[in-house]
Amino acid sequence: MINTSDFKKSISAKIENGRLLEAIESIRGRLLSLRDSGAIDLLNRIASTYSFLLRFLREGNPDPHRDIQLNEVREDLLDLTEFIDRKEMGKDSPELFHTQSRLTEFSDLNFSEALGRFLSADAARQLSAPDSDEYKKSLTAQNMALKDIFSIVWTMLPGKSSDLTSIINVAIDPDISFSLRGVLVGALIMNLLHAYDRHKFNALLSIESKTQSEKIRARALTGIALILDTYPQRIGRDEALRRRFESLSDDLTFYTRMREVIYSLAKARGAVNYLRKMQTDLFPDIRKFGPDFLKNIKNDEGEIDLEKLEENPEWSKMMEKTGIEKKLRRLTNMQSSGADMMLTMFEQASRNFFFNEIDSWFRPFAEWETERLGMSADLRPILEVFSLNPGICDSDKFSMVINLQRMPESARALLRSTFEAQMAELSEEAKSMMLHTSTPEFDVECYNYARTLFRFFNFFRSKQEFDNPFERAQRFSQWPFIGNILAEKEIMSAVGEYYYRQGFFHDAIAVYRQLEDYDASDEWKAFCLQKIGCAQEKTGRVCEALDTFIEAFKLAPEDEWIAKKIAKLSSATSTNSEDVRRALLLLFFKDRDNLDYLLPLAEAESKGWIYEDPSGKRIKFLDRAAYLASDNHEVIRLLATRRAGMNNDLTAVKEGLEILRPLIDNAEMYLASVSLSESTGSEIPEPLETDSEQDIVEDLILALYLFYLNGQEGECVAMLKNLRHIRKEKFSLSEVETCLRRKFPSDATLMNLIEALPLYNDAIAEK
Repeated sequence: MINTSDFKKSISAKIENGRLLEAIESIRGRLLSLRDSGAIDLLNRIASTYSFLLRFLREGNPDPHRDIQLNEVREDLLDLTEFIDRKEMGKDSPELFHTQSRLTEFSDLNFSEALGRFLSADAARQLSAPDSDEYKKSLTAQNMALKDIFSIVWTMLPGKSSDLTSIINVAIDPDISFSLRGVLVGALIMNLLHAYDRHKFNALLSIESKTQSEKIRARALTGIALILDTYPQRIGRDEALRRRFESLSDDLTFYTRMREVIYSLAKARGAVNYLRKMQTDLFPDIRKFGPDFLKNIKNDEGEIDLEKLEENPEWSKMMEKTGIEKKLRRLTNMQSSGADMMLTMFEQASRNFFFNEIDSWFRPFAEWETERLGMSADLRPILEVFSLNPGICDSDKFSMVINLQRMPESARALLRSTFEAQMAELSEEAKSMMLHTSTPEFDVECYNYARTLFRFFNFFRSKQEFDNPFERAQRFSQWPFIGNILAEKEIMSAVGEYYYRQGFFHDAIAVYRQLEDYDASDEWKAFCLQKIGCAQEKTGRVCEALDTFIEAFKLAPEDEWIAKKIAKLSSATSTNSEDVRRALLLLFFKDRDNLDYLLPLAEAESKGWIYEDPSGKRIKFLDRAAYLASDNHEVIRLLATRRAGMNNDLTAVKEGLEILRPLIDNAEMYLASVSLSESTGSEIPEPLETDSEQDIVEDLILALYLFYLNGQEGECVAMLKNLRHIRKEKFSLSEVETCLRRKFPSDATLMNLIEALPLYNDAIAEK
């Protein structure tokens, strides 16, 4: 017998290729081995329907409903395939889903009976005195009924079921406890994410369309979005669903609601990067500053004020080493784009026994739950203040109950005062980040339910058994039936910005690549390219980023911001092309005294590039650089290189040596300090001033060439000896040759020196 996974693939391939008779017989053989008479009867009905379809087709009879009926046959066969998979996997699989499925089956749990127990316990709780035994018993009974209901719906087998009608009716009934309705929606979503079933997907769609509760609608639509993203091909082939979704394509309310779902899922996904940066990037650095650091950089409103970092000299020095200011600014940007600031607190509480049970993650927070968990009445005011913020999801509220019970009294008092001082402002900020439709209750619930789902898939103890939909970007533009109406400029731009600010740079690039074609204007394309270039730079793809910014600058040749990016990246990559110089010229004419723009132009000039302004006047960049900063090391190198290029003019060569003398002296002082360090066993010093070791090496190579041109072969040997001292075992004459050929590519005299280099090297070794 082939394994279940191969069997599913085999049946799917046969159905995909139109070999339905083969699929029917393969499924029949598998069902006979399971000895499930109900499933065999269903297969026989499917086979009979397909037989009629084939007969009508052979006889040439018109059948306007053929496509729908054929679709039903395909979907029913796929449902049976999933049924077989569940039955066979459920026999001995240790995974939580199959374990729970076996327990549900062996316990003879059924939805109607569990529903009755819940409704009875809920009524008893409301009618009982809070401190009575009857009240406590009803809490326990209500809790157990909810657990059973979640398990029943979560592990419900594929295919039609009379329970689905009851589930829909209960989920949309406003008179039934929201705890139960929320659990039903969550269990349906989890069942569908485990394996697609069109009957349950239709049930979820029915709940969304029929409910009067905006909170239930928000939860259902969030689940619908995840299902569409998980099974786009399967859903896209379903003609019945196509017709159902087509009726929504012109519904502006549906569009705005689904847009809010997309925003909420994108924001929730950013939490993992926020948490990672807090734990690995920021917290270790903050500990170096001492326990009062965060407290002392907050303003009167409790917000981080980065300007206060400059008030402490010691902090300023440490910031230079750790880069903590940049990290704080990065986190501030993530917060402003909706990053999940409560996640650090929740991450610790998620290890509590309460979150070991899967149903706990999908329960709406309710007051009776705090009583069941044993939270004392004096803690409820703190919880109430905490819950005033609309950006606090159900999981956060449960975790706060857990944390409050473990806190000492002094910490509770401090926490309450902090919440009271900050919660009003946080509440307004949260609303401004969430409200995009005309229904605030829907927006807030979307935002919070996405966070609840994110927490489950990333922190549940058995998370490895679940496919995490938050590990990838939501491909909403490819969702069947509605992707075309959702892939519009506003949504795509907002999601691209979320991804960028949250650190999902590869996803941001993909979004902005799509957006390039949304507008034919140069301005829009340049904007998209800017975003792509920034994301490429963040991922370390500096050369690609430079090319992207150059492409953007061609579309926006007066954009200073793009030109500055080109200047920065061209310096980092040592690129000095004609495209780069165009950007540098724009910046130079805005600020003629800025060496960052002037020096690359002077370097190009030293290699033969000539620039004339529109009036025909030649601009001498190197002379201007020398006038502005004659002691600048880069200026010195360029001036000396220009003199070396005039090798037929001995006066120019001598001037070049004189100009380069400060850098030769610096190199020799550095070598002397290195020798002293080596003899004493102390730490090797850093190069002098702003020069790197590579700068010093290239200065010595330039000096070597100038000494050669001046006929000072003894100094040539000395420069080569210095190079060997710096490079040690890494020393190679090829490095010298490469550097000289790069600086003087068309210099015929250079070949004489290159041929003499081995002789100089042997002279050092012999000495």
